[in-house]
Amino acid sequence: MNSVARVCSLVIASALARDAIAADGRELYPSFLVHPHAGAGPEFKFSEAYATSASPVVITVVGRKMKKSDSKHRTSLQRHWLSVHLPERMEIVMREQVLCDFKTGNDASRCDRYVFEGGGKTLDYYFYLNNWR
Repeated sequence: MNSVARVCSLVIASALARDAIAADGRELYPSFLVHPHAGAGPEFKFSEAYATSASPVVITVVGRKMKKSDSKHRTSLQRHWLSVHLPERMEIVMREQVLCDFKTGNDASRCDRYVFEGGGKTLDYYFYLNNWR
């Protein structure tokens, strides 16, 4: 293998390793839509994500930009997502706002981080915050 091919192989291997680390060994969670109050109010979309620091779940409003008033749904929407995806017998240990590795431009990305423990495991899940007003 010549040096160019070796460099290309290293770049590809590095990118694949980075993606595996970003995913933290998790499945890619699918996107889905939800109405928090049985259809009364906006429809929200959860992005496809690994729910890690580098790939947090992004919640948006379908059909329009988010408004300040939408923020009243933030925690209940996050808890709904967790209720769908969290393994059984996990207990919440902590919820905090952190800087996350998700890149969307020059601004630092903020996330809500939830930490759960149970069955000898510790799991954390990240939700992107910069789009909430």
